[in-house]
Amino acid sequence: GAIAKKWLSEKYGVLVRGYLVQLGDMKIPFKSWDDLNADNNSFFVTDASVVPQLESYMDALRKSGDSIGAKLAVVAQGVPVGWGEPVFDRIDADIAHALMGINAVKGVEIGAGFNCVTQRGSEHGDELTPHGFLSNHAGGILGGISTGQDIVAHYAIKPTSSIRLERNSINKAGVAVKVSTEGRHDPCVGIRATPIAEAMLALVLMGHALRHRQQSFPLQRDVGKGLFSVSMNAPVLNLLADKNRVELLGDFAAHSLLMDAVTGQFSLSGGLRYDGVEHAIYMQDARLDA
Repeated sequence: GAIAKKWLSEKYGVLVRGYLVQLGDMKIPFKSWDDLNADNNSFFVTDASVVPQLESYMDALRKSGDSIGAKLAVVAQGVPVGWGEPVFDRIDADIAHALMGINAVKGVEIGAGFNCVTQRGSEHGDELTPHGFLSNHAGGILGGISTGQDIVAHYAIKPTSSIRLERNSINKAGVAVKVSTEGRHDPCVGIRATPIAEAMLALVLMGHALRHRQQSFPLQRDVGKGLFSVSMNAPVLNLLADKNRVELLGDFAAHSLLMDAVTGQFSLSGGLRYDGVEHAIYMQDARLDA
């Protein structure tokens, strides 16, 4: 996860961060990302001023022998437009899949999540202007594909099942017994979940980034020492060629070019002829940034 976060940041400027939204019945409004780095902020809250209150809450809960759940958020900023798929490998479905794979997670929301139940269409729909979206109820994903807005997901962590208070259960023989867990006791495992969720989201986004890159410039086969045949977007080029007035030229007609596997450098010679006028594209020792 740490590697994925670093790669996303360096390659695309994507920043993945998470924070605690609610501990039991205590809701913590978002204040500032800067507060996450405040001293003694072990709760990953965006308002460091509530940390003493949270510590008192947890101490009382620990002494009672009981546990509590939590709601957290994980956000990816700077995600490019177009990552994801419309049906089987939707980016929101993959995010939900990954977050649900974390121990103790019992629910995942994307964007407005279950709050959309009480929202009217005029409220929930994110209006679009020449300057961008006016809201982000979709959580940065529409139709399974990233919109360029912040990707926002919330997830719910259940209360720890291992508590000191006696609970009914059965033994191996099926006989009714009382169970109490002594020793190490975590009143809420949710306060430890933020780095895990950040890692899971980063891994999902890195996978979609690599898939998107492959779809845009897929490496197909080795044709020589250190050289790969790179397939250009044939469906789009064929669509152009189907027009009676368009003729593809050179590498565009062949739908491929050669690229050095080590340096990523390639040369391109081609273009198209439109109504008898040639529009050529020549690239010498260009580089595909991997």
